[in-house]
Amino acid sequence: MEIVLDTNFVTIPFQFRVDIYQEINRIMEEQYELVFPKICLKELQKLKTGKAALELMEKKNVKFVETPLKKTVDDSILSYAKENNAIVATQDAELKKKVLKNSLQFISLRQRQYLIRRGGI
Repeated sequence: MEIVLDTNFVTIPFQFRVDIYQEINRIMEEQYELVFPKICLKELQKLKTGKAALELMEKKNVKFVETPLKKTVDDSILSYAKENNAIVATQDAELKKKVLKNSLQFISLRQRQYLIRRGGI
């Protein structure tokens, strides 16, 4: 199973000092692979913590993937998640709503200290 990390999600370790990689390991019962859409790279590079987030992803062996080009980055992430039955890791409220509407799952930060997994079947 793939977990699609979005831009705001990979900055959590630097904003809230939460080890998202360890937390994902804690909440996932099945085997998984972390992926980051290449379409989000420009967005990430504009952020102050972007370079550090990118280095951490490389250290954690996150795979960089192509996503279908849609009107928005969120729509591209959602399209990829639907095609691959992937979990979306995000803090974006609108994206979480779209994920649930499509009967998919998401992972997000709760109370600024741990991750939760919601949605799906």
